[in-house]
Amino acid sequence: AHAISSGTISGTLKDAAGNPITWAAIQVRAVKKSDGSEVAVTFSNVADGTYQFTGLPLNINLALIASDENPDVDGYVGQYYNNVDILEWAETIT
Repeated sequence: AHAISSGTISGTLKDAAGNPITWAAIQVRAVKKSDGSEVAVTFSNVADGTYQFTGLPLNINLALIASDENPDVDGYVGQYYNNVDILEWAETIT
């Protein structure tokens, strides 16, 4: 048997109209749901708005936040997955 030692998360960043964000590479961070500390960071692909995390630790509750860089460089307000702006309300990804 082969044990799974790490996880992968992928998705597409979209604007309010549901279109992939393709005009800029947007920072996406995977953070611990418990305290907001960073686990991994990546950037979206400007060709199609997709992003991917690989090698994520297992058995840790995570949340994803996009565009929370300081200072702001992309013009978007930081948001967690599914249009949430507060870590405590963010959807947990396990």
